[in-house]
Amino acid sequence: MAAPWHTELERARQAASLADWPAFQEAIDRLLAQWGNHSDALLDASALLLPIGELSQAEALLQWCHQLEPQDPAPLQNLANTWLQSLRQQQAMQLYTALAEHQPQALQPLANALMALGYGIDQPAQASRQLAQRWAQRLLAGVQPARPLEPGPVPQPGQPLRLGFLSADFCQHPVGLFLLPLAEALAARPDVELWFYCNSPRHDWLSEQLQRCGHWCSVRGLSNQALAARIRSDKLAVLVELGGHTAGSRLAVLAQRPAPLQLSWLGYWTTTGLPLDGVLVDPLEVPPGSPEASSFVEPLLWLPKTRWVYRPVPWMPEVVDPPCLQRGWITFGSFNSAAKWNGPLLRCWAAVLKAVPGSRLRLKNYQLRDPGLRQRLRQLMDAEGMAPERLELEGPSFHQDLLAAYGAIDIALDCFPFNGGLTSCEALWLGLPLVSLAGRDQAAVMAARQGLALLELIDRPQWIATSIDQYVTIATTLAANPQALQEIRHSQRQRIGASVLCDEQGFADAWLGAVVQRLPSGNRNPVELS
Repeated sequence: MAAPWHTELERARQAASLADWPAFQEAIDRLLAQWGNHSDALLDASALLLPIGELSQAEALLQWCHQLEPQDPAPLQNLANTWLQSLRQQQAMQLYTALAEHQPQALQPLANALMALGYGIDQPAQASRQLAQRWAQRLLAGVQPARPLEPGPVPQPGQPLRLGFLSADFCQHPVGLFLLPLAEALAARPDVELWFYCNSPRHDWLSEQLQRCGHWCSVRGLSNQALAARIRSDKLAVLVELGGHTAGSRLAVLAQRPAPLQLSWLGYWTTTGLPLDGVLVDPLEVPPGSPEASSFVEPLLWLPKTRWVYRPVPWMPEVVDPPCLQRGWITFGSFNSAAKWNGPLLRCWAAVLKAVPGSRLRLKNYQLRDPGLRQRLRQLMDAEGMAPERLELEGPSFHQDLLAAYGAIDIALDCFPFNGGLTSCEALWLGLPLVSLAGRDQAAVMAARQGLALLELIDRPQWIATSIDQYVTIATTLAANPQALQEIRHSQRQRIGASVLCDEQGFADAWLGAVVQRLPSGNRNPVELS
């Protein structure tokens, strides 16, 4: 039976989906007026506020919820989530750690700590491995011994290979967008049959596209044991988990061993901690023999060039001239999540602005809806000598409008140590140079080198920095030549389109080849890969 405040909660959710913010706030206010002293109502309301960037309001509700229920760890867990996104990553990490110590069997505090660790500065890759192993030990200690896995049926010539994907992000999300080209290429093959296990209620245009590629299974309400049984009954040869320790992940299902071959790929950037059969990586993000490579518990399956391909969305705008040609000043910009911001990064960006007189920095993300975050950011940049008028802060918008907003930026600045992924692809496709700092031996592991990987794949190594000083130098050198920015702007899309980053068929062949080679010999599809 639904809780009595769910009517107002659903009204707020519908208003948010339409960007009707007055109606959204009215529904939240009505909910709080009637159930503002009910801890579960406060938790539900904060869970809706946080992903749309209402960080301060979510924080206030969670603080009150903690006062009402001081023994309940949930308000503190979610409170740390708000800190992670509002320039208080260290405090968030400390709270996650404290919660993990006080709940010796709980998994979520350790999973969230792994997320926070990836956004931190000067945390080595081995720190991710150690924390992930602690999480895995807790998980496996509570798993009932699974019945022995029966060997899968040996495929007869001409029978398809049953391959499943498990995710909460089969929608307009970086995971869904990067998955779609591969899914369509595999679905076109007679020797592959796809299954999608969807752990989310969200269903949009991209979900529809994926649903056409294979069998669609909504699994959000299933327990780990029931979901494992469902996957086992589908007799998959391969199960690929796409979420790692991110929100909505069902990584724990793989501890039940529902498929002969279980892999991690795409939506997570370091080891899961579980003894899976492999993680799909590439040599640019995880160089063989590197500290990054040794930080994985799982065997590594190296794809030859890249671990993803990029396909622009259908509503991608046309390239426009760099705005500096009309304005007379350079605008730097970043549309990455505020969770990726940190002190060294902001000081680096301030140094870039100091080195380019009159320049501006435009930041845009959903968290910048929050006045508390905007104030905190301005204070930090003011301490670095940046006048308020040199910062342009913009909150969320629909994706089409966000992409159009790149037209107001001359040069994109990547975050570090957690680089952009889809955000960087979109900036590059719209003709912007991207300045990126290549991390080595960072807890973010693959995410600390995905900027390097993207720029190498499109043959722009001159934009890769190996130090903060070099990052500033690259940015200032680009800013000094507006005519070169114009030439880059109007030639880059063709360059990217002709690169391996957009070679969908080549990537699909390489991806499937790597997976098939990892299969137990009795489960390999005898159909010749082409």
